[in-house]
Amino acid sequence: MRRFIVAALCLFAAACGTSAPATTSAPSPTPVEDAQSIRDAFETYAKAALANDGATAVGVVSRNTLDEYDKIRKLALTATERELDPLVPSGRVLAYAMRAELDPRRCAARRRRTW
Repeated sequence: MRRFIVAALCLFAAACGTSAPATTSAPSPTPVEDAQSIRDAFETYAKAALANDGATAVGVVSRNTLDEYDKIRKLALTATERELDPLVPSGRVLAYAMRAELDPRRCAARRRRTW
């Protein structure tokens, strides 16, 4: 039992991270700076996507975004309307757009890469 408690405390401490903030970290961006960085990232993404530069486009999106697109790609191939209902509206629109615009064989053949 004692080992279990020690192990649990170690896991808890590891999950909490450090207790003191790092003194070398940069100050948090202001909302204006944060909004500008989002606009810059989107502009980079949009230009790369329009130029068919996948490597650059993928480089400015998060892993969560890539995972979400992959989930929607799979749903676009086979999901019923009822299965698409839980998605946020933009997710449903994207799934329907993929159905309308992409060749199903190419879409199905795409494999999730590790970026």
